[in-house]
Amino acid sequence: MEARLQQAADRFISTLGNNPKVSTFRNANDDFFNDSELAALRKRYNENLIIARKKQYDGTLTQEELNTIRTLQAQVSNHPITQRFVQARAEVLDVLTECNSAISELLGFNYAQAAAPPANCG
Repeated sequence: MEARLQQAADRFISTLGNNPKVSTFRNANDDFFNDSELAALRKRYNENLIIARKKQYDGTLTQEELNTIRTLQAQVSNHPITQRFVQARAEVLDVLTECNSAISELLGFNYAQAAAPPANCG
């Protein structure tokens, strides 16, 4: 029984790995984290955000600095690579939700809920 279960799991993983939406997500994920232009933009955004938080605490944050952060945030969010990543992530989550439903139906309980560790909120 254990060998059959392992074979079924291996087939499932192989099939999932060959799913076009999973491949698209992998490529989008690689681009999102490896594109030098987007990485530089995210770095500038994060650096400005850290400075703004300190200035907000001190009461010295200006409207111009807030506008700069908003502009950088919009540039990151609207970047074509970010847009592809967000879309691909949503599509792969749909695939994984469908997989969980199918597995859960066979097992008789929510597989993802049982298999995933509880979220750490603290």
